[in-house]
Order: sequence, then structure tokens, then C-alpha cells
Amino acid sequence: MSPTPGIAASAQGGEHEQMAADMHGYLLATRLQYFLTVTRHGSIRSAAAALGVAPSSISRVIAQFEAELGASLFERIARRLVLTAAGKVLRDHAHAGALELERAQALIRDMQGLRHGSITIGVVESVARGMLPALLSQFWASAPDVNVDIKVLGSEQILAAIQDGACDLGVAFDAPHDPARLDRLDVVSLPIGVIMSPRHHLARRKRLRMADLAAERILGPDTGLTINNLLHAGQEAEPVASPRMATNSIALMADLAARGAGIAFQTRIGVEHELREKTLVFVPFHASGIKPRALGVYVRTGLLLPAAPLLLSNLISDAFRRLAPLP
Repeated sequence: MSPTPGIAASAQGGEHEQMAADMHGYLLATRLQYFLTVTRHGSIRSAAAALGVAPSSISRVIAQFEAELGASLFERIARRLVLTAAGKVLRDHAHAGALELERAQALIRDMQGLRHGSITIGVVESVARGMLPALLSQFWASAPDVNVDIKVLGSEQILAAIQDGACDLGVAFDAPHDPARLDRLDVVSLPIGVIMSPRHHLARRKRLRMADLAAERILGPDTGLTINNLLHAGQEAEPVASPRMATNSIALMADLAARGAGIAFQTRIGVEHELREKTLVFVPFHASGIKPRALGVYVRTGLLLPAAPLLLSNLISDAFRRLAPLP
């Protein structure tokens, strides 16, 4: 018996759809393999050698992928291929399989399209008055129509806001690493130093200890700043003179220190402008019980960041890596 024409046509259509789906999956897998290999090796020639294919094949596949996405995935820096912001989005989703790859493509298209929407970010004051303005300029160069709601808070408040969903991401100091509540996307270690006027008698010292500060006028942080806890631990081991003031304002401490009213404890973050203008100097500080500060980027555990927050978090991570190591 001959098959019914309608059923035969339906069967053939189903076969064609399956073949198309299989081909689509194969192309995605090939593009993903080539992309990740170039990412690892930093050059098309090295990736081609690793895969045993012609460099022109990889170049063609990457070019087709970029054309479909409407975004460049790599840029050449010092003879090495480095991921663009769009490339980083793709890399961060690539290992989650075909469905996540499709989502990554949609996110990249969103980045290249209207760039609408909004982000809420919580940052400590030192980040707000230090690295954040330059980061926002970079961010808006790629996402000009995304609104950014910036909340300047204490570190504990930032972590609470992330968990409550009030902030998409946050940049905070010395947060406990608790994967059950927060994912830490990146972290940088920042030694503590003493900031003071260039005219201060200690300004030319290579490093300072608690004993060197016994007679100094201290412009201290109050309990609203997490650095207070670190300093308190160090002062228990090596007492120092009582602060002449306590404040939760880094700007006020920096201004008073520049005027010669005293010295303050701080990382370089938050006083970059004053250090560049040489209205303040930074002298590394060493004392038992005082460890470098950990500045981290945090999101709620399990949260898959949309394109715009992911781009901003990548820019923050890049800024972390550019921070010069301190003596």
C-alpha cells in the first residue's frame, strides 16, 4: 500500500526540519570549538595548529560568527587576539551548552542594538570617588542608552542589597566568601597604607609601623567603614594614639590629610586623584594583625547576569587587573 500523500509530505518535512536542526547544532558546535580554541591560544595560527585545520578555515568561521552576531569577538593587542566585551559574554556562556549559547547570542545582539534597560549597582565610597567614573565612561561608550542607578553604601549594606535583589551587582570590601548566598566574580588584594600631606615629616618614609605613629594625629574611620575593624585588630596588638576624629567619609579624611590636619589609613582606591595631583602621598603600612583588604565584585548566587550588568562587571574585573602591585 502506498503511503498517503499528506502523511508522506509531513514525514519528509519532519526529516528536513531534523536535518536543519542537526546542521544548526553542528555549526554552533564548530563555531564554539574554534572560538574557545582561539580564546585559549590567543592567535588563529596557534589555534589552527591545535585543531589540525587551516588557519583560513578558523578565520572564515569566526568572521561568519561575528557577522551573524553583529559584533566583533576579538581585538588585536600586541600581536595577540584579546576578547572584546561581546567575546567575554560569549565565553562566559559557552560552557553551558547549546541553549546557553543561544542566550548568549541574544544578549550580544541586545548589546549591539538599542542598549536599553537599567542596572543598579552598589559600591563603597572609595570606588565611587576612585575608579567608577572612568569605568562608567567605558561602559556608556558600549551601552549608551542603559541607565545606571548607583548606590553608595557600606560593604555590609551592599551585600544585603544584592541578596535582597535591590542591587544587580556590588563592589565591596572584605566580604566573607559565602557561596550559598553570594557569587564572587572577581577580587583584588589591596594593602593598607597611610595617607598624608607631602609636607608631613613621615612622607618620605618607605614604610611605616604602629610605633612610628604613636605621636601622630589620626584621622580615623568610624564603625561604618569596614577598615575600622582591621585597624582595631592591629591596635590591640600595638596600641596607637587615639584618633582626633572619627568619620565614615573617605573624602573628608583625604581632604583633612591633604591640609596637614593629620594622617589617615586607606588603600590607594578612593584617593587616586589626590595621589596623581601629589596633594597626598601614600606610605605602605605594616603591623601585626592587619592584612590587605579584599575588594570584590559580587552578585546573588545563581544569578545569570544580563548583557549590560555582565559588561560592567567585566570592566570592573579589567580595572582590578590593572591595579599595580604595591610594595
